[in-house]
Amino acid sequence: MNRLYVIAASAVLALSISASVAFAGGADKPPQRIKSGHYEGTGPNGHRIAFDVVRKGSRAKIQNLAVDVDTECWSDLNSDGVSDTLLAHVAGLQGSVSRFGEVDVYFAPDDDTEYVVEGTIKRGIAKLEVTVGGSWDLNGQRSPTGLLQCDNWGDRYTATRS
Repeated sequence: MNRLYVIAASAVLALSISASVAFAGGADKPPQRIKSGHYEGTGPNGHRIAFDVVRKGSRAKIQNLAVDVDTECWSDLNSDGVSDTLLAHVAGLQGSVSRFGEVDVYFAPDDDTEYVVEGTIKRGIAKLEVTVGGSWDLNGQRSPTGLLQCDNWGDRYTATRS
């Protein structure tokens, strides 16, 4: 009889703990409100990132995302035996923000170009990872016929709502 009592008490305790977690911050916790506004920040080497978050009801999106990214190129235009590097300027990107603050920006206009921005926005702070690849001109602007094929491998940026 004591063994049955201990098993029953353990089951009740487990259910009680599960219910407490579900109601007090478990996976079903209501999301923090995504704050609309202009965000600015920096990443590696002080490179700039800026974008706007626009909310309509329960939906949010990123617009006007602009970021400067250090890239490594697949060429050696100055013939010094080292791959070229380029500060790439990416502008005009947009994407979605889930109700949980997860950012998803993806742009691939052709087979050789891809821009990905992923991360989170919580309490007016964005923590994002930016990965770019494609063809660029010598000024770091996207150019489908650019001289340089360059990529980065994912840089982390932090931006705050201003």
